[in-house]
Amino acid sequence: MKREKYEWADIWWEEADNAELGRALLIGDSIARDYRKGVQEKLRGICLVDSLTTSKGIDDPMLAMEVNYMLAQYPYRLIHFNNGLHGQHVGIRDYRASLRYIANILLSSCPLVALATSTPASERADLALYGARNEQVRERNAAVREIAESMGLAVSDLYAAMEGRPEYKKDSSHFTDEGIAIQAAMVAGLIGRALGGPGAGASAGN
Repeated sequence: MKREKYEWADIWWEEADNAELGRALLIGDSIARDYRKGVQEKLRGICLVDSLTTSKGIDDPMLAMEVNYMLAQYPYRLIHFNNGLHGQHVGIRDYRASLRYIANILLSSCPLVALATSTPASERADLALYGARNEQVRERNAAVREIAESMGLAVSDLYAAMEGRPEYKKDSSHFTDEGIAIQAAMVAGLIGRALGGPGAGASAGN
């Protein structure tokens, strides 16, 4: 395990005093933090949307502790997991094993779990240039799809939606409001359909 210079975690409970609607949980990094509000807006009246966003790499034992902390607070109808841009020191074998480990934790608490592919990452501010960092993202996304298929999990293919669209990029990792809105629509669409609500936005994968 290796940590970054700055580590952070951000927890959001939507309408924490509301026991009438079920809840979905978004787990991810700053990408998920950016699209959470849009997901909630699209799922208004269908479910509440909580989030755990964190810089923890997938091999960090603290990630599982943060996840378990969230799972102890409320029952969730669906959990959407997006982790692949942090923890760049983690090799693909360990990434795959750690992702399966976390997915099993989620499934032990919630019957519906979806995985997201990580969004494209540039080497630097030249947003059209991908390099070694994005190759790692692509390799990890292949592992996401493989594990999702083997475990019967849904996938939000956020990478495909953002690939080759530099106009959606704000910096080497983050996105403009337009890009965030597209991601939110995909995630909300998956959750809405899984929970029996109306499809809320673009197709979100399998």
